[in-house]
Amino acid sequence: MIKNIIFDLGGVLVPERGRTIRRAIAKELGVDNPDLLFTDKLRYQAARGEIRLLDLYKEIIRKADKKLNPEKLLSKHLEIYKKTSVNIDREILSIITKLKSGYRVACLTNTETEIAEYNRRRGLFDYFDKAYISTEMGLMKPQTEIYHKVLENLE
Repeated sequence: MIKNIIFDLGGVLVPERGRTIRRAIAKELGVDNPDLLFTDKLRYQAARGEIRLLDLYKEIIRKADKKLNPEKLLSKHLEIYKKTSVNIDREILSIITKLKSGYRVACLTNTETEIAEYNRRRGLFDYFDKAYISTEMGLMKPQTEIYHKVLENLE
């Protein structure tokens, strides 16, 4: 018997904007390929809450050997996210609302601390019975342990 339904947040309820943000920051730094700067290691550290976005940008600036202000890049990151995630998918929201009448509905999302804080302030996690956020759990999808912890908590 199904008791719980788990949604992702980015790319489901709100548009996924990671690639858009990385391209814009790379352009600021004069780099064609954002993956050269936004390594998996740095992105995963930010998603697990090991570093904040400001620390990520300090490291990216150091690696790119540029003389830029990391606060400026952080500000640009947050500005792009806020502008591009304004529209909540109303069809998905309607599905979530309907499902809540018979199931516990949770979200499990990989995100950075600052983005999680912003989404919490704007009430995005309030649509769910439970919200599991990678930075708060110190784990991220697709690590098996994050799924085990969520399922244990939902029991």
